Amino acid sequence: MAMKTLRNVKESTWKDLKALADRNRVPIGILLDVMVKDYSESPSLFWGKVLRHEKILSDDDAESIKNAVSEMRKEKGFR
Repeated sequence: MAMKTLRNVKESTWKDLKALADRNRVPIGILLDVMVKDYSESPSLFWGKVLRHEKILSDDDAESIKNAVSEMRKEKGFR
């Protein structure tokens, strides 16, 4: 296995990473794998929660707001 170098890592961040790996009893490489996987999945999890969440407005309310905004934009000369 080749040795890799991490650049621009603060000393305090490196200490926290080592402590986190030690606390979970895993090597730093495995901890980094898990962190990267979680980070790459987080946007899709976030949008999944947003899109599957209960609606704040009813469809009729949303349509009336859309129409009101459209009318105001026409009055002020916006497209």
